[in-house]
Amino acid sequence: MSKTKNCHIFFWAIIIASSCGGDTTTVTHSAELEKTTTESRKAVVVPEVDEPATPTIPDVYANQVARYMAGFPQEDSNELKNLEGIAKWQSYSKKFDTLWRKLEYSRLTKERKWAKTETATPDAETKFLFYPFSGADFMHGYTFFPNARKMVLIGLEPPGSLPELNNLKQDSGKVYFASIKKSLFSVMQWSFFRTNSMAKDLKTKELDGTLPLIMIFMARTGNTVLKAQPIFIDSNGNESYKTFPCKNHRGVKVIYKSTGSDVEKVLCYYKADISDGGLHTDRAFHKLLQSFNFQSTYLKSASYLMYLDNFSTIRSLILDKTKYVLQDDSGVPYKFFKSDKWNTILYGMYDRPIDLFKNRFQKDFKEAFNDSNRVKPLPFGIGYDWMVNTSNLMLAAKK
Repeated sequence: MSKTKNCHIFFWAIIIASSCGGDTTTVTHSAELEKTTTESRKAVVVPEVDEPATPTIPDVYANQVARYMAGFPQEDSNELKNLEGIAKWQSYSKKFDTLWRKLEYSRLTKERKWAKTETATPDAETKFLFYPFSGADFMHGYTFFPNARKMVLIGLEPPGSLPELNNLKQDSGKVYFASIKKSLFSVMQWSFFRTNSMAKDLKTKELDGTLPLIMIFMARTGNTVLKAQPIFIDSNGNESYKTFPCKNHRGVKVIYKSTGSDVEKVLCYYKADISDGGLHTDRAFHKLLQSFNFQSTYLKSASYLMYLDNFSTIRSLILDKTKYVLQDDSGVPYKFFKSDKWNTILYGMYDRPIDLFKNRFQKDFKEAFNDSNRVKPLPFGIGYDWMVNTSNLMLAAKK
């Protein structure tokens, strides 16, 4: 990574550290921020999909947990209401408000405005969004495709459990909230999770996987969690669902709805190695993957893995099945989007990958960006080149 970029990272690290210091004021902003986020994401018409036979019976505890972990006060009196008196939660809530406000100002508001025009058509036609190499990043998938009825995330991190906060004590709150803040740091500041860090962060007693982070993002983006369930997959690739607590589950399923809407949506996160070797070994998940019928694929900070021959299966699956692909340059290489099969729109700028991935430079992609008639502006930073005016996105639509 260049010295300039390291300086920027150091600068943001200082900003975060300063915003997280001191507990001198009380929580005053959570309700205001929640109202702002909700109003910015009003429900709109979505494509028809098969409705569930009966509405989901909400697990009110799941949404209470989501709000508590997100730093929001409870909506009514319940057993977690008393936990708002924990001093560390009050400090955590105030700091989270500050960080979220910065995130809204620096990126999310700009992304939503951009998406209203640039991804409006894909979003309107997308019932099922596929987001592999995502980790727990519900936030960006929802920002660009808010109307998707189903979203599938895949990562190497464990799926995690529904936290049992009933037993949270004053002395354990400090460690718990510090674990959440540490896990969310990179995605909130740089727009991506760092895989090596998450492998450690999400294997602790306080934070055992992605589910808590997904629920936090759902609450902060104006959604209500209706139910969270562990997913099990049999040898034929069929799914079944149980209740927490449990062990050895392959994924988590979260049913949720946006504020002001009765439309139920589903997010599924799976822990899986989707390299060719991983899918060959894990036949059950490969069968499940082949059964997916998604309209759009979103790829961000995907470690350039689909440049490699041993990720050809997932690359081919995306190109064969999907109608729209929204990605940065770390996703499917540009050479696979042949002009006789795909229309492409380029956004932002492309110079070269960051130093860590410097051997993934694409000459043809660079030449495409040199044609100013083909490139549209990108008003925010995203992906590994996370600073404004250094990032790129490509929207590809199958002919």
